Amino acid sequence: MKTASDLAGIIPIAGQKRVDYVFPWHDCLMPLDKDYYAIQRSVYECALAGCKVIWVVSDLEFQPLIREIVGDWVMDPFSIDMKNRLRETFEHIRIPIYYLPIHPKDRERRDCLAWSILYGANVANKISRKISKWSVFDKFWVSFPQGVYDPDIIESSRRGKGPGEIQKINNNFCLTYEGRSVINGVQTGFTLSTAQLEETTKHFKSMEVARFFVENGKKKKRPMKESYVGRFFSLDKVFENLYSGVEVETLELQNFYQIDTFSGYRELMGSDLNLEKPRAIERFERKKRKWRKMFQE
Repeated sequence: MKTASDLAGIIPIAGQKRVDYVFPWHDCLMPLDKDYYAIQRSVYECALAGCKVIWVVSDLEFQPLIREIVGDWVMDPFSIDMKNRLRETFEHIRIPIYYLPIHPKDRERRDCLAWSILYGANVANKISRKISKWSVFDKFWVSFPQGVYDPDIIESSRRGKGPGEIQKINNNFCLTYEGRSVINGVQTGFTLSTAQLEETTKHFKSMEVARFFVENGKKKKRPMKESYVGRFFSLDKVFENLYSGVEVETLELQNFYQIDTFSGYRELMGSDLNLEKPRAIERFERKKRKWRKMFQE
């Protein structure tokens, strides 16, 4: 009998509203430490959670730079720490990273942060189902680059020694800060099952308002401001009923900073939270990067 889920990681980037950032790069590329970026922290978090594959949902224009920094795979931190594996061999587990652009028909219509999660998870399962029914994922782990905390806190939960088990079948798990989680609009990691994915996608589409409607047998058009309201949906509006009627295991974060605003980023930089680049990313990075060499010249 299957006791562990096939877990896939979802990192939503598309739909993140830029409040007061004016940098030419995406907010997920804000540095947390020397040569360590917010997007890399999310990738490492997904690897720690036990994801077999990671999907990065981003706008097409930001993908080249993000892919150049993150790469196409990350090492499973558990396989690096195993005994008698001192060298880079085939025994180490590589977790592939795929980059998914938001669909053109959803641009300026549904491209909010919540839709990036739902769209990425649905596409991941759709592609996996075409390969084999056995490759379909049971559960997803969602990590937000703009929600910054120490990802090592979930290591015990993966090993089954913490307050919750991420990979356990039919087990709901989420991170909280001051008792608040994604259902309150806080960008902390959480699990999303395939059943919850289907229900939440239906809930999202039921709240949408289309541009055209029929009244008295005639086709009419709404003003643009009143149409495609899905692009303005917040996380708490979409996921408010995610865990209603079911049990959920939570893990409280001691330190959490939401850097979707520059003031939040300054608060993080002035805090005592020390995030160093993990071995899973640092050990296997490329020797030289073209973009860095370009700026040096």
